Amino acid sequence: MVGFAPLRILSDDQRSAFEQVVGDDKIDLWPEIGSRAFLRAFGKSPDRFPLSGGWVVVQPDRYRYAVVETGGVLVRIVLSEYLACEVVWE
Repeated sequence: MVGFAPLRILSDDQRSAFEQVVGDDKIDLWPEIGSRAFLRAFGKSPDRFPLSGGWVVVQPDRYRYAVVETGGVLVRIVLSEYLACEVVWE
């Protein structure tokens, strides 16, 4: 499933649900040891990109993303703090 919408048209509940990217504590498949995903699974930032509530901020106010790998794969992206995108693989 792929979805996208401007952030400003989302209701408060929809926006809150979109911003909440923390999955449950159970990880179905562990990422490769030593990879960035493996370190992020422990809440560590392996590079200069800060983590903010589960989001990786690549460029403040321009691009951030989050990946949750429990019960499938969920990827959320925000572009220019305007466009919200979500991709789900089950």
